[in-house]
Amino acid sequence: MVYPASASPYDHARKFYMTYSNHGGERWHVSFGNNGTAAHFAFDTYIFVANPSQVQNLELDLNQVLSSGETIILGTQCSSISKTWEYVVVSSNKPHWKASNIGCNPLTWSTGWHHVQIGFHRSGSTVVHDWVNLDGSHKTFSNATGAAGLWLGWGKGNLSVNYQIDGESKGSGSVTSYVHKMTIYHW
Repeated sequence: MVYPASASPYDHARKFYMTYSNHGGERWHVSFGNNGTAAHFAFDTYIFVANPSQVQNLELDLNQVLSSGETIILGTQCSSISKTWEYVVVSSNKPHWKASNIGCNPLTWSTGWHHVQIGFHRSGSTVVHDWVNLDGSHKTFSNATGAAGLWLGWGKGNLSVNYQIDGESKGSGSVTSYVHKMTIYHW
């Protein structure tokens, strides 16, 4: 990861570069706050993918550790496998991806900047994915809800964000991407 990086028209973007083989991926994360009681979240960022033909999944996650110590996984990804925005549900003490009613395929993204916004809320450890905006096109999730809590031993109240890219090819390749103006709202 490189900061600051120039990716016109943004001069203070973060550059992410990875190489992969056999569908491998890379995850970057950062803690950004402390709030174990927030129940509503909105993820807002701009993403530039230099070579979308190399991207199997583009994942944007938030994690919240409740005051009880339970970690809530608010996971969302644009998947070339299901060709939808997928969301995380936890069953048998493991997170699993489920396809949604909203289409998305990173392989069809144009090279350039894309504005991504995702809204979700939770009740206890149940997460409801509410909506996603991609380049100004607003779509509402239907029945995208489920258990999302795991006991990971992370610090109570911690809020963190993950940005992950998985490679498309069974062979090998590389992906260069940029993220700018990442903002997480929580209340």
